[in-house]
Order: sequence, then C-alpha cells, then structure tokens
Amino acid sequence: MNNFDQLYLLLVLVSAGVAAIVTFLITRRQITDLSTQLIRLTDERLSLTRDHAAELDALIRERRQMEEKFGSAAQQKAQEEYERGRRQGELDCDQKAKAFSVVVRPFISQSKDGTIFKTNSLEIGYQYQLLVNGIPCFEPHIVIEQRTEEKEVNSELIEKLTQVAVNAAKKAVANTPAGKLITVFDGLVLNQK
Repeated sequence: MNNFDQLYLLLVLVSAGVAAIVTFLITRRQITDLSTQLIRLTDERLSLTRDHAAELDALIRERRQMEEKFGSAAQQKAQEEYERGRRQGELDCDQKAKAFSVVVRPFISQSKDGTIFKTNSLEIGYQYQLLVNGIPCFEPHIVIEQRTEEKEVNSELIEKLTQVAVNAAKKAVANTPAGKLITVFDGLVLNQK
C-alpha cells in the first residue's frame, strides 16, 4: 500500500470517527433535550396533579361544611316540626276533652212518711251527667250508695251524710279510667219528696 492509499484510509477513518463523534454528540444533545422535556412535562403534570388534589381537598371540605350546616338545619327543622305536631295534638286532645265531660254531684234524697210516727228516709249517693260542649245531654243518672231511715233527722246528721255522699262521689270518680273528664262538685243536690 502506498502513501496515498494510507492517507486515503486514514482520511476515511478520521471522517468516520468524526461522523461517529458528531452523531454521538447530536444524539447526546437530543437525549439531553428529550430528558429536559420529559422532566419539565413530569413537573407540569405533578404540579397539575397537586393543584387538582388541593382543589379536591377544598371541595371536600366545602361539601362537609355544607353537610354539617344543612344537616343540622334539617335536623333542627325536623325537631321543630315534631314539637309543632305534638303541641297541635295536645290542643286537639284538650279540645276533644273539653267537648265531652261528665259532671258528678253528691246526691241526697229525703222523704217523709207516716202520720203518727214520722219517718225520714234518706238515700245517699251521687248523680252524674254527660255534657257536650258544656250542655247537658240525656237525663242525669243517679247511683244510690246508702239508704237510711230515721225517725228524726237533724241538720248535723244531714251535714255528716253530705260528706259521706261527697266522699262516695269522689271514690266513684277515682275508680273510673276517665278521671280527667269528670268533675266532682261539693255542692249538694237535695231532693225532697
């Protein structure tokens, strides 16, 4: 091989080396650029993800606050509605109770018989009557608890028997399930024959 061939071969080898170095440098530069772009895109995506996560957290907090606010408001409204219904029910019940009532009074019936010997008969008990809106309905019903016959009756005995009749009326009312509807008066219903 001559010099010219050697030189040519050297020139081919140098140009192939330079081409390889240039290709290496260009490739390295492209890889660096791609790497920089990838890092930048990753950072942007990460930043967007963080922003999105922060926005989601803020929305979740806002939703919880609204749930607490409106949940407690709904609970309070339900309680108010319950109380209003309960009061209305009590009023309705009171009105119905006032519409129907029973009045109970002590009852004493006194009768005098005889021509030579005067006999006084006493019937002691109570009378009750149904009232609708304060107006009497039907005839009063009389329940006799005790009957006595005396040859003479004095005012002290009548007072004593009146107390017995009042106690009997109160006892009768206490034994009924509708005790709230029944009123016992201490006044006397005196029936003389």
